[in-house]
Amino acid sequence: MFQIPALNQFSAQLDHLPDVIKTGKPLLATGQEGMQDIKLIKAIYESAATRRPVSTDWGDWRKA
Repeated sequence: MFQIPALNQFSAQLDHLPDVIKTGKPLLATGQEGMQDIKLIKAIYESAATRRPVSTDWGDWRKA
């Protein structure tokens, strides 16, 4: 069995989701955070494919 560090953002989010479903508490992690992660991953792939820097200056995504 493996151990996950106590301060792991993703495991904390995964633990939080069933609690939200069970108790009806508000969801703390929004889809916006996940979308930002996907945009960054796509930029990394584009940069690797083109061998050029890719701008990730999309402004403050939390205010979108």
